[in-house]
Amino acid sequence: MIRTLTHPAGAFQEVRAMSAGAVLVYGLGIVLFNLLMTVLLAMTSGFTPELLLPVAVSSILVVCLGGFWLHLFVYGLGGRSGVGTTFKVVILGLTPTALLGWIPGVALVGFLWSFVILYFGLQELQEFSKGEAALALVLVFGIPLLVLAVLAVTPGFSVFWLAPGRITWV
Repeated sequence: MIRTLTHPAGAFQEVRAMSAGAVLVYGLGIVLFNLLMTVLLAMTSGFTPELLLPVAVSSILVVCLGGFWLHLFVYGLGGRSGVGTTFKVVILGLTPTALLGWIPGVALVGFLWSFVILYFGLQELQEFSKGEAALALVLVFGIPLLVLAVLAVTPGFSVFWLAPGRITWV
């Protein structure tokens, strides 16, 4: 499945026949790798161990919720291969983010390559055209970004999130 990094379309052709369980084990493995590397890196910068469990749980929840969010638009655009197929796309799409996301300054490259892999995955496994795959991704990422942009300019609105060892206010 690491072939996903270098030849996404071909990798998805191979994954088509794989069981959902095998893909799930792979997904848990790359998420755990990312968490381990993130924690090891954060320990050098004052990471508090109390945040380990919330970070692990939220990472898995984000993958699950993100998969369902993507499938909502996949289904709306005519993808009928099933939610399991969408999760195969999501889990393989996570590969660059999970492998590179813990490295400061390189994480953005991993995220952008994940976006490309999601695009190819939707074409291969959901049998989307180039336009449908692009539209699904624009909607999946664009709607939350639009909501955040509107909230950011709303007078009196304040957001905070936990950062390793401190609370950051925006």
